[in-house]
Amino acid sequence: MTIKINLLPWREARRGQLKKEFQTLLGIAALIAVLILGSCHFFMSTLYKNQRGLNDTLKHEIKNLESKIKDIDQLEKEKEQLIARIEVIQSLQKNRPEIVHLFNDIVIVVPSGTHFSSITRQGENVFMKGFSASNSQVSKLMRNMKSHSGFVSPNLSNIRADMVNNVRMIAFDLSSLYTVSAKVHADLPEAEEGEVTP
Repeated sequence: MTIKINLLPWREARRGQLKKEFQTLLGIAALIAVLILGSCHFFMSTLYKNQRGLNDTLKHEIKNLESKIKDIDQLEKEKEQLIARIEVIQSLQKNRPEIVHLFNDIVIVVPSGTHFSSITRQGENVFMKGFSASNSQVSKLMRNMKSHSGFVSPNLSNIRADMVNNVRMIAFDLSSLYTVSAKVHADLPEAEEGEVTP
């Protein structure tokens, strides 16, 4: 006699149990994946917000620095202008006594009857235009300048007859180097750097 065993219900029950376990594991895996993705999204979002905050702070600081750099550039320009003014004032202060000596020396060398219409100084060069009653007075002016220690290499560039107030005069243009003598330089007060004396 043979015994017949029906294994189909057991197999179906086993398959149903495995299917449920698989679905449970699949649900747990899906939940874990969602949690991981949510955590990653939250983490990346936080990083992004923090980076945006840092970027905004850096932009603000860069604007502040650019403003300060502009202020520094403006101060540098003002400093350069002040230094240039100080140099001009020091140059004028140094040359002021020399101009006085120049006019004193011109009074010494100019013969009577000779008049200057303009005197211009550029560095050590002095350019003079004037009128004289005669050629001999112009010659005397040139001799006086050559014999004077302050005038170096006087040069008569132009001489011509001209009418001044209906009087015939000799018009002339001359130039010369002018240097204050060493003795006069020794007598001049030396202003210290940055000091302006009255």
